[in-house]
Amino acid sequence: MRTERVVRDAVTGVLAGVVPWAWLVATSARWSWALAVRDALPAEAMFLTWLRGPAPVVRGLVALVAVPLTIALAVLVARRAGAVAGVAAGVLVTPVVLHVALLAIAPPSYGTRTTFDVMRPGLEQAVAAMPDDAEKAGYGGTPLAPEHRALTTSGKAEAWDGGVFFPQWTRIIDDAGGYFYSPRASPEGRDMHGMICEAPLRLDDAWWACGMPPEPAPS
Repeated sequence: MRTERVVRDAVTGVLAGVVPWAWLVATSARWSWALAVRDALPAEAMFLTWLRGPAPVVRGLVALVAVPLTIALAVLVARRAGAVAGVAAGVLVTPVVLHVALLAIAPPSYGTRTTFDVMRPGLEQAVAAMPDDAEKAGYGGTPLAPEHRALTTSGKAEAWDGGVFFPQWTRIIDDAGGYFYSPRASPEGRDMHGMICEAPLRLDDAWWACGMPPEPAPS
């Protein structure tokens, strides 16, 4: 009996140490965006705000692990008061934890301008890294460097005479919307996978948004 209690206490201690770190990773989209929109997130940690690529996958996998670990921890702590309390804890905690996990994985919606401000350092780096022959790429554009692929839906960007289009959403079979680097002129009239850019929103001297609703979810 004493051995069982020692083991249970040890497992409880391990879970108490692991669970907070797991939720820190699972909720990284939430707290990293909250810091980024306030210019408080270090440049080295900007990858935490990625909307695509490996970061969301990692968040989802860690959340899948964090959910059962949290339930197990709640049950172990409650069982100190008896088996009935442990079962009750599991029943009550499970739906709450699942709901929190679903909310935690995806970043909140900050709108077109704010999302652009967060993504801008990466977008500018991607523009600078575009190959000289990017304009000759086929349909879909030029594949971006691995560190920039999470900036677009396909990991590609479309270049033309001094400009670059970074699609943020696409619809099968055609149509897209996203951010334009277009320092020479407005991108109005440009083709976006079948949809023509109309009334683009100017974000800065060289940056525009087109096909992006005023307050889109950044995903």
